Amino acid sequence: IALNKESLTKILNTTSSFYRFTSIKVNSQKSILVTNSIALNKTITFDNEQLTVITNGILFKYLEAWFSTNRKPILVQKKIMAEAVINLKKLQFAYITEKQAIFIIN
Repeated sequence: IALNKESLTKILNTTSSFYRFTSIKVNSQKSILVTNSIALNKTITFDNEQLTVITNGILFKYLEAWFSTNRKPILVQKKIMAEAVINLKKLQFAYITEKQAIFIIN
């Protein structure tokens, strides 16, 4: 998280340097750029790869939480509900122990 593009560029340069030092590889296909800026140039370079801002209204998952650039929470709510229904259907037919059930409920 950065206040402006210049700050983000500095952070990403430091990050790239650390990744090279520790031999960490980043999958650029899984990297996303989210902004609330109205600037026309909505790309940034990270580790010699161009990242483009995701389209407005697209859902994305970060640290196991769903987010959207849209100000309306209905899209995120629908996604969470859909995931909950899918997982409940899986549990409906699963054989679990009493201890596992207590863990899931708590």
